[in-house]
This record gives sequence, structure tokens and C-alpha cells, in this order.
Amino acid sequence: MGGAIFNQGDVSITNSTLTGNKAVGDTNGQGLGGGVFNHNGTIQVSVSTLSLNTAAQGGRGIYNRDDSATLAAVARINNSIIAQTDTTVEDFTATGGGLPTGQGNLIGTQSGFTGSYITGDPKLGLLQNNSGRTPTMALAADSPAVNMGTGEPRPSFDQRGKPRSIGDLAVDIGAFELRKPQTINFAALGNRTYGDADFAITATATSTLPVIFTASGNATVQQVAGVWNVHITGAGSATITASQTGNDD
Repeated sequence: MGGAIFNQGDVSITNSTLTGNKAVGDTNGQGLGGGVFNHNGTIQVSVSTLSLNTAAQGGRGIYNRDDSATLAAVARINNSIIAQTDTTVEDFTATGGGLPTGQGNLIGTQSGFTGSYITGDPKLGLLQNNSGRTPTMALAADSPAVNMGTGEPRPSFDQRGKPRSIGDLAVDIGAFELRKPQTINFAALGNRTYGDADFAITATATSTLPVIFTASGNATVQQVAGVWNVHITGAGSATITASQTGNDD
């Protein structure tokens, strides 16, 4: 019971990835809780990813068992992924009169969870070095976990130390905050003839950051009064490149 963690006290899991753990067996409660087995204790799981754990009998992510007359198995789960591609075994299982609750989660299959969650394939990458001090499982750009975290607490940084979005509710579920995809829209330039007058060019970035231009070949670029212009310096070809500055996000 409890492939990674067996808890009968108080455990807090934040910005962590639990994967590849196993709870094996088929009798007397064995094979329960591939990632975590919480037995009449209290667990708080925040912005964490529990995936690709194995439990022969159920709760392959978390098994929350309440069988005490005096203690309660409390599970507070917020902004966390407890799921993987298939749904052959429950990812979260709660039995007894415990209190499994929370917000903003992605849970594959479950029984007994009373909080809010979405479901589906989290579309996680392999456990690997995605920068940071510990391996993580990156989110695909089309993961249903992207920008869907709503629960508290939600730290300012993910497991790698990369910043999360705190100014609004658009944090990603799980231990990995996906870098924001950005696009520069720059229409193709038509043919020009040496001797033509200088002409203006424009481009926009989805980040709303300023776009700058460089030239190689038989042309130069110059910004005048906020407008970028191309000057043809000779017959032949030229390449105009649009770019923007960026950061770790």
C-alpha cells in the first residue's frame, strides 16, 4: 500500500512529480495507492503531477482510506494532475467517511472525490530534464491542463523554478507550467527592383512585445519615427528577419 508514500499523519506535497511507483498485491488491502496511500491521515497535494503509477487494486494515483471512528482521512487536492492516458484503473479512490476535496484538478477516473476537476488525457511528456533541479513531465501545448488551474494555494513558481501566472487564474494544472507559445505575424514580401523607393514593413507579435527587423544580402533596414523601412542596396536577393525579445516564460 502506497507505492511512494504511506501516510498516517500529515503530509504536504507541492510542486512535485510522483511517477513510476507501484503498489502490488491482491489481498488485505495490498495493491492500493500506487502513488500515495492515506490511512486516516491528512494529505495536501498542490500543483503536483501523479501519473504512470501502478496499483493492482485501485487508486493508482491516490487511495484515501477512512476506517477510524475518531480520525478522518482528509485529502485536499488543488491544481494537481492525477491521471494518465488510459482509464483502466481508478486514479483517485476514497473509501469511508473521509474528506477528499479541492479545486482545479485534472483527474482521470475517480470515486469519492467531492471537489472540482476536469478529466481527460493530460498529455504528459516523458519524465526528463526540462531544466530545473529535478526531472519533470512536460505538458503538451494541447493538454487540457493548460490554463485550467483555479485552486489555492498556487506557488509563484513551478517545480523547475519557472514562473507561474499569478495575476489571473490562468495557471496550468500540475507541477509543470508550460511556456507560453508566441507567434510573429509577418507577411511575405513581394519582389522589388533595385532603384525602387524605400518601403515600410510591419509585423505583430502575439506577445504584444515590440518586433524588430534585421536585413542580410542586398538590403538594409532602418527605423525612422517608429516605422521600419527597407532600402535596396543592389540587384540580387535579400532576407528580412522579424524577431522579438523573450524571457523564460
